[in-house]
Amino acid sequence: MKLGALFVALACLPLVVLADLPIHCLHTETIGEWDIQLGPPSASKEKENCGHETPDRVMSMVKKKIDPFDNPGFEPKSTYRITLENPNVATGADGLKGTWTMIYDEAFEVKFPTGKTFFLFFKYMPKGPNPSPDEVNDFISTCDRTFTGWWPDTTTEGRNYGCAIGSKPGAQKSRAQKRNTGRSGQAVLQPGYMGEGGNKGCTGTTDDPDTIPCDMGLSDKSEATYIDKDDNEDNEDCSLADNLGDDARFGEQGHKIIQRQPMYDEDDEFVSDTVFIEMVNSDTTKTWKARAHTHFHGNKMKHMYSMLGRARFKKVQTVRAAVDDRSDDEKFGHLPTELDWNTKDNGIYSTPVFSQGSCGSCYAIASADAANMHVKILESKTGAAQSPRFRSSEPDSKQDDQLLSVQNAMSCSVQNQGCDGGYPYLMGKYLSEVGITKGCQDYSASNGQCNWDCLKDQLKVYRAKDYGYIGGYYGACNEAKMMEALQNGPIVVALNAPSDLFYYAEGIYDAPLAKGASDYNTKGQDQRWEKTNHAVTAVGYGEGPEVGEDGKPIKYWLIKNSWGDNWGKSGFFRMKKGSDAAAVESMSVETSMCNAKGVCTGQGDDA
Repeated sequence: MKLGALFVALACLPLVVLADLPIHCLHTETIGEWDIQLGPPSASKEKENCGHETPDRVMSMVKKKIDPFDNPGFEPKSTYRITLENPNVATGADGLKGTWTMIYDEAFEVKFPTGKTFFLFFKYMPKGPNPSPDEVNDFISTCDRTFTGWWPDTTTEGRNYGCAIGSKPGAQKSRAQKRNTGRSGQAVLQPGYMGEGGNKGCTGTTDDPDTIPCDMGLSDKSEATYIDKDDNEDNEDCSLADNLGDDARFGEQGHKIIQRQPMYDEDDEFVSDTVFIEMVNSDTTKTWKARAHTHFHGNKMKHMYSMLGRARFKKVQTVRAAVDDRSDDEKFGHLPTELDWNTKDNGIYSTPVFSQGSCGSCYAIASADAANMHVKILESKTGAAQSPRFRSSEPDSKQDDQLLSVQNAMSCSVQNQGCDGGYPYLMGKYLSEVGITKGCQDYSASNGQCNWDCLKDQLKVYRAKDYGYIGGYYGACNEAKMMEALQNGPIVVALNAPSDLFYYAEGIYDAPLAKGASDYNTKGQDQRWEKTNHAVTAVGYGEGPEVGEDGKPIKYWLIKNSWGDNWGKSGFFRMKKGSDAAAVESMSVETSMCNAKGVCTGQGDDA
């Protein structure tokens, strides 16, 4: 079956780039005291799986019934109490001061300057005896305890690793921080007809932590519901935009139309929506143009899901990136007005555009691509400049010894979920702890089998010296800090990409807010969470020639996608800068890459 006039907008397309685990724990639930149980150091001094798989799976910990009280999965040898405070201060029981950050809404990491580190995923529990890894309704998040994680320690000679697990004091008796994560669903929505206002038919409120508001069941699979644009006072806290995210659009004649299309099968084929393309291109207020990308035609819908980081688990957003109240001169006056690492120094740092295929590997590709370009920057400084390229499913044998293996990094990670998603932050962590090498393991658009032999020759392994969220912790990112970080090289950016991005051809892409700007919390203290679904590589920024309503050139981010060089502008697109459009300024990650001799670039540049 082929689906014509299809705008691939999913009612539940909120989340990550990324590792799509059935967890939704927020910053406010994480602050406080934690007791971290520590296992013995690894005998090999290598990082152990601690019960996870490579790559990891949703059910890995669930099947083992891991719990900090009943079954930690290892024999704890000691307990270390940590207090987590705003904004990112961690204090050990011995008075040691460090920092901490959320990793999206699924994990947290604590770092101390001595080299002691703790990384833990929050626990999620099945509601019944036969949970499905694809159904969020089968799980409950438990935000006061964790699954088995890790304690890397570099305080001694070399590196030590061990398993760890955490819980808040009193967690065994408390049920206060258990919640339903959300609801999965795959309703198809027509483009151009979604609005910001209320939904007469939705129920539930945003006040109840155990429910997800405005469940769009779309049980009527044939009719279209018309709602007057101005008639939204009765349900202002239960808006369609809350359900549909930034895919929300106003329709014609002052109405919002919910096109209740039939639910479709993942094996249905994608066909471009020519009506939508015409609508975009005839809209004089748009700063971008659309076109059909024929290389997508015939793709199964499940493949299109994967390309856009399809989130199976719906989560509600009320936060935008923190506002920087300084003047433009204070924020940007010392920085160049334009930057493009793809063309800088005659293009010696550029890398080919990658095509992720039917695998949800955008996080790994974007991270490895940024690493590739940082390696080129490093080699240009050390006189060893080469041209690292991604190893693709059609490798160039002449370049085999010059490739960084995104597949090896994806297949060998115990903290990401391979083709089911992952996080740029955790890719940075992997590059720091394990490393990445050239000339090994072809990209297969599948989870693949980890080939540890790729990393045997440590003289050929590149590692990340520093990795982390721009701003120092999740929730602290903003436009100015991203521009600062880009001076050192490309960065990895997560965004909540609306599905009309599939049609981007040229211009400055913008994703209007689903709500008015005043409806979002921009203080960065309450939840600090913005939903995202796709990871890309930002290689620079600039402005114009397009102009805004004020007559001034529109500022943009220059971004490299992973949908092949036939998409967009030779694989790139320009995204509106300075308004956190599509959460693009919410959770960027930067790393510095080092060679085997310890020469690094980026943060703490030693080159």
